[in-house]
Amino acid sequence: MKVVKECEKPFIDICRLSSTLAARWIYDFIDVLFRIIDNVVHSARPVITTNELDKLLAFNCAQLSHIHPFYDMVGGRIEMGRLYKETPPTFMESLQILSEGATPYLSSSYVQSAYIFLPYLQASIVEERDFNFTYDAVLALEHLYLLRSGQRVLERPQYMFMRLAVVSSADNLAAIMETYELLSTMVYFYSSSSIVYAGTTLGQMIPSFALHFDVSSDVGQSDTLTQCAMINYAGGSLGLGVSNYPPDLNDDGSESGSSGLGMLLRVLYDMTSRIGRSTMHGRGRITVYIEPWHPELHIFLAESKRITLEGSTHGRGLFFGVSVPDLFMRRVEDNETWTFFNPDDVPSLLGTYGSAFEDLYVKFEADGLGMSSLPARDVWDSIQFAEMEGLGPAIVFKDAMNRKSNLSHVGCIGFAGQAADSILPSSTEETAMCNTASIVLPAFVTNDHLFDYGRLHDVVKIVTRNLNRMMVVNSHPSLAAAISYVRHRALGIGVTGLAETFIRMRLGFESEAAMAAGRAILETVYHAALESSCELVEVYGPHSSFLGSALFRGELQFDLWNYEPVGGRYDWNALRNRIRQNGVVNGQLVMLSDMGGCARLTGYTDGCEPLLRQQFADLCELGLWNEELRLKLMLSRGSVRFIGDIPTDLKKLYKTAWEIDMEFILQHAIKRGPFVCQSQSIILYRERPTRSWLNDVLRFAWKSGLKTGVYFLRGGKSGFRWAGEDVDTADTVVVEV
Repeated sequence: MKVVKECEKPFIDICRLSSTLAARWIYDFIDVLFRIIDNVVHSARPVITTNELDKLLAFNCAQLSHIHPFYDMVGGRIEMGRLYKETPPTFMESLQILSEGATPYLSSSYVQSAYIFLPYLQASIVEERDFNFTYDAVLALEHLYLLRSGQRVLERPQYMFMRLAVVSSADNLAAIMETYELLSTMVYFYSSSSIVYAGTTLGQMIPSFALHFDVSSDVGQSDTLTQCAMINYAGGSLGLGVSNYPPDLNDDGSESGSSGLGMLLRVLYDMTSRIGRSTMHGRGRITVYIEPWHPELHIFLAESKRITLEGSTHGRGLFFGVSVPDLFMRRVEDNETWTFFNPDDVPSLLGTYGSAFEDLYVKFEADGLGMSSLPARDVWDSIQFAEMEGLGPAIVFKDAMNRKSNLSHVGCIGFAGQAADSILPSSTEETAMCNTASIVLPAFVTNDHLFDYGRLHDVVKIVTRNLNRMMVVNSHPSLAAAISYVRHRALGIGVTGLAETFIRMRLGFESEAAMAAGRAILETVYHAALESSCELVEVYGPHSSFLGSALFRGELQFDLWNYEPVGGRYDWNALRNRIRQNGVVNGQLVMLSDMGGCARLTGYTDGCEPLLRQQFADLCELGLWNEELRLKLMLSRGSVRFIGDIPTDLKKLYKTAWEIDMEFILQHAIKRGPFVCQSQSIILYRERPTRSWLNDVLRFAWKSGLKTGVYFLRGGKSGFRWAGEDVDTADTVVVEV
């Protein structure tokens, strides 16, 4: 077989190129080298370009990562080398190509800022860092994040990081260099929307939204669907409240079959599917929320199961959620009756929670406004069966969301964001929005297995500053979203790789020490974000809804949980007094979301989840990796639990999500809760879930005061895992083995 370069220069032999790669990366595995060569030769065409050869070599190397984790990195380096041949050789050339032509990709403001410091930016780029990505991460960068024209990629990862640094740091060279260094070394990441659209002519960088469906008129409904489409197309994900949507009824009370929630959900599903097929960089997702008193709850749950079981998981853009009031959960416990109402008859239920909701609900029952009723336990069972069978709905607790929100004084919060994470007020006139970033926690563990809380505090303050700057220059998708920005300026700073952080600190996930460390990490994030938001008042002023908020009253998030921080790590009273005196820029600050895109680029576990599969690279570093261990891991489906060669302390350290009692996952969430001012995307794991098990878990979450009971349930070790927000934009499925 012969290989020809794209420029039609003389032929080179495949073995010569492969030998060069072997000498550089895989000299310890010569036998595997010939296997790679053999696979490439048999799968290649008689005449092949060097670009195609590089792709085949990278793919075949990555396919051998089950033999040794090093091959995943080798495949990534080969693929990155191929990408380097395609992309402009300098940051300046990339900037010129993307900013010129009849339809430039980059905004004039970004180009102007970049040209001011161009020599410094060019000299600061460290291209060697591009070769530290795994094969899967390189593919994600190439297909989802790097800017391109047609089929040609016009950015390298370091150019992308520099673009983000310039956009988020204004015309401040020191801040640009500081931000670039953090992004380039993967200390933190922005959302997928920010990565893709920062500095572009589209300029919509916000990933998380929430809005109510406007049912006041046909124009209102059309406007809502248009806004959903615009947000989705620009990579944003949203929670959509439809509890006010009228049921499908004729004048005599019978179902007509031509309207109602069923019709709306089919429209939304078709819309998200079409947008997903038409956008180059993927698109966001929609989670539709309903309260359990809506008369078409059964249709809602049936659609959730149908779309999951019949639809394509790869192209799915519509998900489901139920916002559960405390009254419903108490009636389930007491085995009482639950009544369904037409939302047109009880509009005030949507705007109330707690005792006010209960009083109205009981009054409407007494007034005979109910359409039908069922035992509350039967309704609860139907929700749980839908959760087990249809990967949803997400379950959030309405009263906890409002009681523990800094912004509940603005109005009742009826539902959460797309990943059951953001807790923000919204209405038909105001589309809630939240800018997010994720801190890569393993980067803060020192060589002696200690966590550097001081450095984390410093980085979170930088991230808070940068997220605020990005919202200033963001192109909002609608006037209603811009109103939310002006009023609340909500942020959602989260984390990635908590499980790997515990491993590096030598803490078992189920240990009290791990729970204490997790709480201390989130306490640091919350304190740093609050402190930075208070300091930024000198630049932006306090957000306009600050007056009357919990922070205005001096109540921090942990006060709303009736928790008093211990250990004296931070002077909370001093910060509380500064906030009451000066205010804060942001109405919300911390949110633990599903950031699958960040996890895919770093190779760490998503968010605060436990390990889903073994970290083979860690086993290599510990000197435990060999062929015998590899085969045993394959037989045990990735678990080290019953492998005698693994020390007992390491077995506790490397427990996977399938081996950890769900009570420990919820206990972690409860420990972190007092420092998470929005909410947490809680994912449950059970290879063979049962209704009684799920009931116990969700009741425990509710009684513990969590705002989110479950985002979704992963049932079975070989089940699909959706790559999340970023998932919020990344239309990708990662199969966990």
